[in-house]
Amino acid sequence: MTDYKGLRDNHLNIFYQYNAKSYLENNITKAFINSIDSLPIEKKKKLLSSLFGIKLNSDNIRLEFYLQKKPPVEKITAFSEDKRIMFGFSPTGECWGFSGQDIKDEKSLSQAIKNYLKENIQNEEELNRETKKAVAEYLNFQRGDSIPDGWIFVYTDGIPDYVIALENKRYNLDPTQINNHIVKSLCILPNKNQIIYKKYSYIKEIFEKLDTFITDQFIEYLTILSYYGVDNFSIACSADTSTNKDIRKRLVLPFGEKILTHLGYEQIDNRKWNVIRAHVNYAYLREINLEFKDDLIEVQLAFGSTQRSSYEMISSIDNINIQDDHITRCHPTFHLQNVWRKNIGKSYLDFNNDLNKYISFFKTNLAFIKQKKLYEAIELYGQMFNAGLIYESDLNRIKEQFSNEQRVVSIVPELSINYGWTYEEASTMGLEKFTDELKNKIDKVLLSMKLVP
Repeated sequence: MTDYKGLRDNHLNIFYQYNAKSYLENNITKAFINSIDSLPIEKKKKLLSSLFGIKLNSDNIRLEFYLQKKPPVEKITAFSEDKRIMFGFSPTGECWGFSGQDIKDEKSLSQAIKNYLKENIQNEEELNRETKKAVAEYLNFQRGDSIPDGWIFVYTDGIPDYVIALENKRYNLDPTQINNHIVKSLCILPNKNQIIYKKYSYIKEIFEKLDTFITDQFIEYLTILSYYGVDNFSIACSADTSTNKDIRKRLVLPFGEKILTHLGYEQIDNRKWNVIRAHVNYAYLREINLEFKDDLIEVQLAFGSTQRSSYEMISSIDNINIQDDHITRCHPTFHLQNVWRKNIGKSYLDFNNDLNKYISFFKTNLAFIKQKKLYEAIELYGQMFNAGLIYESDLNRIKEQFSNEQRVVSIVPELSINYGWTYEEASTMGLEKFTDELKNKIDKVLLSMKLVP
């Protein structure tokens, strides 16, 4: 298989077009059919077997294809009913909705709906009544005409053998649409044995084994569209962003968990779609975030992010000395929190002095770090201004926004220290060296902040 080409222009991929919506599901279906159509006979037979379960003994086979158009009914009914297949493919390989909804299987649908409703309905009689009502609505629901995304007609020795209707979605498939295609396009009664659902990832596995230029192009195409990942960190970091600004972030993102796991962190989750978070248990550091920005991979450490932990931090440190390359932020992030520990966004402001002056100010005034009425907190902003820590314009803004507020808030003199690397730098280093450098930076900061001996 050919690796994703990284820095090369995405338009060099044969399926990625100029001035076109390459991500449209119709274009993905077209690329899928083009890839199958390009295969020699033996590889067509392998694909039919592995993807659709169709095993053919003859080499005298011919495939016909349709896109976004419904063939004449007589063409479809020329194929035996038990050889008419509904093929749905998407990133998830499944339908939204309830089990049995796609084939309107009353028993499965009734059980699925009942299980869903009983979370809120305890009365058995009411539960049965509402289940019956909902099942009837699903069973009787009808849509308009049916036009599958594509068709594959398989002829063996000149005789109609199998017909496959294709439906593709960029997330979950629509069960009502699937049912509609089965009844109105394939002209058969819904039967779960004649429906095949596959994930994009499964199609990738099949296409990799076929190992042709066109199937490799299909894999690269869906990689460009962010449906597939890559195994090589350096290649992911070098992805071309000229036509898709998020492609590089999406390709590198899966490596975030690997990096944090390698660093020894066990509790890892997503804080945001492009931020991987490790939960840690230091006295005044509770999480380490790895954010994949447009131009940087940045590790973010926020020390003293609550009133209690910031009090402990200021009590523990006298000064810090962090002079290192790759620092993107080494800055006070003083703010207020409400009683539910939610940060008050408008309370953040810029500081015009170094961290040690900030630390010294709060070390001298530890009594300030407690809950206050908002108007009392304004007095603290005034003292920070008098100490030369903040700008007058920020003080005036705070006064204007909060001067009449009576609610109770917590004082949080947080510190933020971030390191960042360009994707080009990370690509050059490779995964192992990048992870080691990341660990080295984090260890230095933890030592400077007196969190490790």
